Amino acid sequence: IQEAADLKVATGTFSVPVLFGGEEDGLLEQIVPDAFDGDSGVAIYEGTVDAHVDLSGLTDDDIDDDRSSRSIIITVHAPELSDPNIDESRSEVVVQNRGVFTRVGEFFSDAPLKEREQLDDVAVEALVDAAEQSTLDETARANAEDFLVALAEQMGYDDVTVRFREPPVDP
Repeated sequence: IQEAADLKVATGTFSVPVLFGGEEDGLLEQIVPDAFDGDSGVAIYEGTVDAHVDLSGLTDDDIDDDRSSRSIIITVHAPELSDPNIDESRSEVVVQNRGVFTRVGEFFSDAPLKEREQLDDVAVEALVDAAEQSTLDETARANAEDFLVALAEQMGYDDVTVRFREPPVDP
C-alpha cells in the first residue's frame, strides 16, 4: 500500500466568475466617470482541482489485519485538495467595460487587461472555494475506499474496512 505513495483519487473541473475593476476609490473616481476612465468586467475561469490521499506515511499502526478471519482495517489520511490548475485556454474575459481614457492608454500598452496576476490570484481563491463546496471530497473518499478495498481483496482479505484520519482543526 505504501508503494502507491500519493494516490490521486478524484479530479474536479470548475468554472467560476471573477469580477474585476470598479473598486477604485478616491478623488479621481469621483471626478472622472467610468465612461471616461473605467476598466471593469467579468472573467470566467476554468480549472481543475485534484484530490489526493497520502499513503507514504502509513505505519503498522495504520493497518490492523487478522489473517485467520481474513479481515483488515486500513486507516489513511483524509483526502487533501491540490492547488487549482487554471486552464488558460478555457478561461476568458467575457465582459469588459473600458472608458475612453483606458482605451487610449491600452493603445500604447502591450497588456489590455491590467493586473492579470491579481486576477489569476482571485480566480485561484474562487476555484478553491468551489472545490471545497462541491462533492469532490466525498467522491475522493469513495474512490480511495474502492481502491483500497480492491487492493486488500487482491491480497486475500474478505472483510475490508477503510477509515479516514481527519486533519486537526485549526483553532
